[in-house]
Amino acid sequence: MIFLLFRKKKAIPNPQTGYSLGSNFSNSFDEIYQLIRKEEGINFTAKRDGIDKNGNPLFTIGIGHQIQPGEEYLLDSIITEKEAIDLYQKDIKKILDDMNKNINVDLNKNQQLALISLRYRIGPGNFNSSTLLKELNKGNYQKASEEFKNWRLSEGKIVPGLVARAERERIRFITPVNGTNSNLPSKADQERCTKKFPNDPKKQAEYDELCRQLKIAEEMIQKGKKNLGKPIPPKSSNA
Repeated sequence: MIFLLFRKKKAIPNPQTGYSLGSNFSNSFDEIYQLIRKEEGINFTAKRDGIDKNGNPLFTIGIGHQIQPGEEYLLDSIITEKEAIDLYQKDIKKILDDMNKNINVDLNKNQQLALISLRYRIGPGNFNSSTLLKELNKGNYQKASEEFKNWRLSEGKIVPGLVARAERERIRFITPVNGTNSNLPSKADQERCTKKFPNDPKKQAEYDELCRQLKIAEEMIQKGKKNLGKPIPPKSSNA
């Protein structure tokens, strides 16, 4: 058993592409793959994953690939890692093409990755009709960032895993690249917690609560920044 714990694990391969990511995306295909593989994991058999608008069950396989009509054979299949990557490549190309058509503002690399992660998990209909996209295309980056938290439901219920993923996406979206990001709150906004309302206890209490939430958010951002760019941990062995 001790030997197994220290055995070298197989690294996750980087898929090959052969096509352009489009004008909105400066991340490499492999950078996007590393993020999606980390968030989605990989399943070699189909698993239940929510319901459609008519209440019918949905299933995914591979790297979060939603099984489509005509792919029913995948419901009973055991696929290989290469087959999972092939499905992923087809999915991500469609996703990036669609995002290029629907996003009309400039994005830094972290904003791109956050939005790709969100779009990958909620699908084209939800993403393209979302308040997040509407605010983003108006140039309201801050309001757009606040919308990530609304994508945390599965079958009408809040799912802790989706809450956590939405927060990772939000943190990534607002995290500066190379120390600069004009879309972050201004210094004046960050210093607003110095105000006092001695003649209005209720207003002071509300203000203090907002400041408390701001402090928590800033701590989460700092914690999240430490994890950005880290490689995917080795896949554990079943041996």
